[in-house]
Amino acid sequence: MHNEFYNIYNISHLYNLKPIGIGTPYVESLTSYIKRLAEAHSVSVGTLIRKELIPDMGRDYLMITHFARGNAMKINAMQSDVSDCIVRILGKKTCNYSLRHLTMSAWKECFESRSTFRKNNAWCPFCFEESLKSNEPLYEQLIWTFRDVDICGKHQTPLIQRCPYCNELNIFISQSRVGYCSKCNYWLGLSGYENGKIPLVNDEWHTWSYDNIGQLLAVLPILKGANLLQFRKNIGGLNISMKRICNEINVTYGLPYKWAEVKPCLSDVLRLSFKVGYFVYELLTQDIETFTDLFLNRKIIMKNKSFRNKTDIKELKRDLDEAISKNGVSLTKLSNQVNIKNATIKKYFPKEVEILKENYNNYLKVQKKEKLSLIKNTMKLLLHKGVFPSKNAIKYELGKDIVRCEEEIRVWKETLEELGCTKEGYSI
Repeated sequence: MHNEFYNIYNISHLYNLKPIGIGTPYVESLTSYIKRLAEAHSVSVGTLIRKELIPDMGRDYLMITHFARGNAMKINAMQSDVSDCIVRILGKKTCNYSLRHLTMSAWKECFESRSTFRKNNAWCPFCFEESLKSNEPLYEQLIWTFRDVDICGKHQTPLIQRCPYCNELNIFISQSRVGYCSKCNYWLGLSGYENGKIPLVNDEWHTWSYDNIGQLLAVLPILKGANLLQFRKNIGGLNISMKRICNEINVTYGLPYKWAEVKPCLSDVLRLSFKVGYFVYELLTQDIETFTDLFLNRKIIMKNKSFRNKTDIKELKRDLDEAISKNGVSLTKLSNQVNIKNATIKKYFPKEVEILKENYNNYLKVQKKEKLSLIKNTMKLLLHKGVFPSKNAIKYELGKDIVRCEEEIRVWKETLEELGCTKEGYSI
């Protein structure tokens, strides 16, 4: 009797979608992988999270809202239990066990994650356009999620954070798709920009930030047991005035001393590395005997404040009048567009702000009325087609979920009674 050998393969529950760019500065983010996996299964991101992730996470309190908007960036973070759970569950269901390299978890013992990542998406239109034309998979790079990265190192152009069509921040929500605005669903490649031109950035600080973080991402697959021992040793051996270093990197005096006990912020270490002339990776892994002050005069471009200090009253008045003339512009939206606080706008133009609020409230009322009418008309249309007008049927017919809040559910139930529909049977 001949010996027979059988190859036993793991069968994945979800598609064995391969992550992109592992071991390079262009590695894919975990949020991008979730979007691509959802699209591969022809479902929304919300459905994938609700059906495949939440039930296996062992946390009854979790809802889809815990994964949306600002919370989403925790998925790519260094110190996130949610991120670890997603990596474990998706790894098992896709048979891809390298998904941890799509996050910064390998560096969790070296940096604290506060203020490290953006709360919204950023992207390079040139990268999206090149992937589309070369028929390669669209994906979002992990390096784009860092607050200290403002450029695409490949194209030396600034990263974009607002949709060129609706001017809204692109955030991670249930209906998100790679390469498309989460608000208006328009393509985020070059077609939204005049002549496809975006100004080039040729700055030493921006390039330094990109190259340093890119190097930290490139070594993720081979990084083991990263800690702060070597970094603390190097900082302890600084032969440059600590007071001058603190002034140069814009931190409180004595903060470097605290790094002997607490984890530093990546932004602070990045500025320090720029001033002393060593890469962040070198400060963390190599024994540095001497430092020089040759690089201390290099200029760091600090982040702009959330709101500008001086207000152009005439320009603000024009923006406010334009917002009043349009429908659907709230005070908060105007504040974000002109980069001025709500309180400042109210201070200079209290009457106009009241008009803006009244217009917006009227707009919401009209939208609400139209939405309820759409629910009723869609239910009648479904009934005419011989389809029971369930909430899922309405969602499938319209391509979006519009029966969610209490009043919408009430109207749906009332319309069911008006149409004589029941679960057991209905008349047409």
